[in-house]
Amino acid sequence: MGRVIKNADTSEVTSVSLDEDVLAEGADRIPAEQVEETEGDDADPPPGDAAPQGRVLRAGEAGRSPEPVTVRPDEIATQDESGSGPAAPSGPDDTGTDAPPADGAADDPDEQEPTRTDAEWRAHLEEKVEAARAEGYEEGHDDGYEAGYDDGYAEAEATLRAEFDDTRRQLSEDIARFEELWETYIDDAESEIIELTLDLAETIVDAPFTETMRQASEEAVIEAVTELAATPPVTIRLHPVDCQRVRESGLVTRLQENYEGLTLEPEPDFEEGDWSVSSPTGVVRRLRAEVLETLRGELRRATTDSEAAPDADGA
Repeated sequence: MGRVIKNADTSEVTSVSLDEDVLAEGADRIPAEQVEETEGDDADPPPGDAAPQGRVLRAGEAGRSPEPVTVRPDEIATQDESGSGPAAPSGPDDTGTDAPPADGAADDPDEQEPTRTDAEWRAHLEEKVEAARAEGYEEGHDDGYEAGYDDGYAEAEATLRAEFDDTRRQLSEDIARFEELWETYIDDAESEIIELTLDLAETIVDAPFTETMRQASEEAVIEAVTELAATPPVTIRLHPVDCQRVRESGLVTRLQENYEGLTLEPEPDFEEGDWSVSSPTGVVRRLRAEVLETLRGELRRATTDSEAAPDADGA
């Protein structure tokens, strides 16, 4: 099945020989230029070089035999298998299959929103509401978590700071109390140490003289006599017991042989172990009471110096 080609369209086409079916169909038409215009064709000719549209003649009306027709190969349309009649010829204004489909016919059925029932719309609405509720819950949960975290952090920081300040205050009080107790303990300990030292010294002094201590005491007496013998007379005073012991040892006899004017006198006021050597130039003595008093004074002075040293460092 072919369509009539206008003369203006033959410049870019190819001449082909049609098969018998096509020729048979083409025999029913005559060229448009051989068709006379009718009285009703008073319209203006088409613009340009296009040939005017004529009336289609049936077989036998033209009085011509079949002949080749020049057509475009891509415009040849085969006859429908159903055996329907030939398609109507197309003209300049014939849009054919190029005409747009009816409204909505070209729309993709998949893109068209299906019609929903009330139940479907209700389910769809509930789904949207549930999704919006879940989204709002999640956003509210996040906002609440951040706000709660900030509040909890600030509260925990304030609590820890208060606990830290309280602990530091208690620790400071404990340190001050410990220092006070330590000072009291040191004071009491120093007093007790002094008393213990004095008791120890008295015990040592009151103890019976050993041979070594007796020899040391005799050497001290001899040294004192030697120091004062330059200005006689020299007098040695001892406890009566010690005086008898010195006479028995022969010490006085040896001293009298070496130093003129040397005398030995017992002194009842002395304690055992006390002695004194005197001359016009001076006195050298060793008395138990004086030794203990000197020791006590030295211990007290040492304690006072140790207490004054921290105060000087702090100043």
